Amino acid sequence: AALRSDLDRAARAVFGRPADRLTAADIAADPPEPDYADVPGTRLAVACGDQPTRTSSWYKLLSDLQGPAYPLFGWAYGLSEACGFWSDPPRHELPKLSARAAKNILVVQGEFDPQTGYEQAEAAARAAGIPMVSVAESPFHGQYAVSGNSCVDDLVNGFFLGGPRPAATICPGVPLPGEHQVFPVPGPAGRSAEPPVPAARDALSTARERLQDDISTINRDR
Repeated sequence: AALRSDLDRAARAVFGRPADRLTAADIAADPPEPDYADVPGTRLAVACGDQPTRTSSWYKLLSDLQGPAYPLFGWAYGLSEACGFWSDPPRHELPKLSARAAKNILVVQGEFDPQTGYEQAEAAARAAGIPMVSVAESPFHGQYAVSGNSCVDDLVNGFFLGGPRPAATICPGVPLPGEHQVFPVPGPAGRSAEPPVPAARDALSTARERLQDDISTINRDR
């Protein structure tokens, strides 16, 4: 409901009708520009081609072991791993980033990201000579513009808008869904110089909090 007027404006501008009257045929008749076309399999081609992979039975076993312990993502990491059927080994070494490319990259990483380990991001940034913005206490996969973290958003916005690239920084985390404060725990990122603060309020905060509360309720009832 909070987005209805925005969706209607976008639908009228692109398709000439309100959002609730759009059909799949309307959208299929007006495909995106080629540069923005969704190409299935690209992520898997990169991920499976960048490293040696194991057999499908190995990934199935991984799923069986991780699923009961980590029900949110544990099952998926084995059962959905298409690399188990990838027969070719990597054909080239990963390229070394040139200084020209590296200067345009900033890494932002949550301390307890459930999908990309903190140590992985730290090692990648170190190898490329790139500064990393660490988000202490954060268990989220995705930091910029999605969690209401003003420290992260301000640093990345400034960089995107032509400002200098931030130096290595530790930003404070924001509360978990359904909570209103941060509970510090030991981890590899260390401590932020700034105290943890509640997520910034914006026009969608109420809707976002309601969604987070619904997710928390579902998880508690599992």
